[in-house]
Amino acid sequence: MKKIKMAIIGCGPFAKQFVSLFKNHPNVEKVYVCDLIEEKAKDAGMEPQAFVDQTAAEIRRIWDLMNTSYDKFIRTTDDYHEKQIQKIFKRMYKNGDIYKGV
Repeated sequence: MKKIKMAIIGCGPFAKQFVSLFKNHPNVEKVYVCDLIEEKAKDAGMEPQAFVDQTAAEIRRIWDLMNTSYDKFIRTTDDYHEKQIQKIFKRMYKNGDIYKGV
């Protein structure tokens, strides 16, 4: 069986737990954690939500400065985004793409 590479994104304080679950799994080659928001917010002396609000505003400001257009600026905390992701994960679970393992 080919080993898989796994990315864990946006799991905040649970990142270490997820990594410990999967890093020694026989079918997992590497585990990547892409969640620095809490760490960066703490370094900036801010709450995570305030930090990402500030970051999103800065990204939009830069895009506007470069005259970059977009149909919709989506944030992971947007209600629309959350509902769409829930639909996707429910479909993946229903199709057997997500399942309980070892």
